[in-house]
Amino acid sequence: MHSMDRRPSSYDRGLLTAIQIPPVQNGSMAHARKCVVLLEMEAGVRRDFAVTALQSGGATVIATVAGQPLDNLDAVFASHVVVLDGLASTYDSLDICRRLAELRGPPVILMAGSDHEAERIVGLEYGADDCVPSSASARELLARVFALVRRGAVRASGEAASGADAASRLTFAGWSFCLPSGELKGPTGRVGFLSRTDHAVLAAFVERPRQILSADQLAEIIDGEPLTEVAKVDWRVRISRLRRRLDRLDGGGGLIQTVHGKGYVFVADCMCDPG
Repeated sequence: MHSMDRRPSSYDRGLLTAIQIPPVQNGSMAHARKCVVLLEMEAGVRRDFAVTALQSGGATVIATVAGQPLDNLDAVFASHVVVLDGLASTYDSLDICRRLAELRGPPVILMAGSDHEAERIVGLEYGADDCVPSSASARELLARVFALVRRGAVRASGEAASGADAASRLTFAGWSFCLPSGELKGPTGRVGFLSRTDHAVLAAFVERPRQILSADQLAEIIDGEPLTEVAKVDWRVRISRLRRRLDRLDGGGGLIQTVHGKGYVFVADCMCDPG
């Protein structure tokens, strides 16, 4: 079974849209200060609101026009955060969230079209790292973007530490999980790659097998910051999404069990794979 192709394809160049991406001064896009790409943003109040809010906090903002062909996909993948308009009409924002997650692209914030919790949950299910309600203030949008930048730095340092560790591949219940790359191989040989968020959650579990972890503990381990009241729903969605991913890949959804009133536990023993 071949592993998932994680390279951007011609399909992605049609799905992930942006135009007139300006060159970044004084270095590459990867080193721009808190670079934010706005994808599928229809011209109007919402786009003006997002651009003004982010620029007020010192972010480098690349504005886009919805429905135009992408000239420089690398600019999207080198950015710190992607902000996606949930009201865009040209492409399905949820498909863009899903594909960016599959390609392990930058974190995605979806600007929802309403304040309904159900819409936020659907966005998270499709791979968005955060979902901002339509009533969010400029200050809240800015805070959420910078929170994702901080979390990305925490995760990157953790991945670097795992990569330097000789025990970078773990085995459990017939599975094999490469911590640096996110490659996951099931008992029947099926191979897949986890999104950055799913990767971080599974890594937290396999490094602490048979240990009950509350949502608060997971937030501290993965995001490096306390859990907020709003994010408790987000964590339930994250766990559910990872379970479904494991189940679809090779029937591994039962590896993560809920301990009611306490949290979650990874029920398999994990061992280091030296080879």
